[in-house]
Amino acid sequence: MPLKKRKSSENCWQQKSSNHFRSCLACDVKDNLELREQASALYSPTRRVRFMTDLPGRESVSDCGDSRRSSSRDFFKAAIAVGEKLERRRKTRSCKRLEIRKALETSKVDKKKLIQNLEQILQNNSALESKLSLVQDELESKEAECQQLAQCRDQLIEETKRETKFY
Repeated sequence: MPLKKRKSSENCWQQKSSNHFRSCLACDVKDNLELREQASALYSPTRRVRFMTDLPGRESVSDCGDSRRSSSRDFFKAAIAVGEKLERRRKTRSCKRLEIRKALETSKVDKKKLIQNLEQILQNNSALESKLSLVQDELESKEAECQQLAQCRDQLIEETKRETKFY
């Protein structure tokens, strides 16, 4: 049975080692080249065709996957795959952007609430400070009054002592 070849699924920029091309000489036998010349021409690392021994029923080069139609079909499939991959990336990025936007909006709302709460706290604080200053002023006046009363009492005690001495 003649050996067959098929188009490789690897990318064109990837080099294949010559081990991939040891198994077939029958697909490109058009000239009367010696076996070594065929091997060096067919199995060079720059060739992008993989040869298969287990594909029965293929007789021509186009059946082996070496035609323009096959290569353009493979290129088209690769382009579609890349496009789908890019579309998936766009969708995931848009989902992430949407999540980030929602988080940003909630953080903005939370920030506004926090600002309102802080303003309310500042107003309460200023009201309490004014009350505290009033109470401190009242306390100082009461302490002054208390000192005056204590002095008056001391004076009264001294006067009563003097009066008791005179009697």
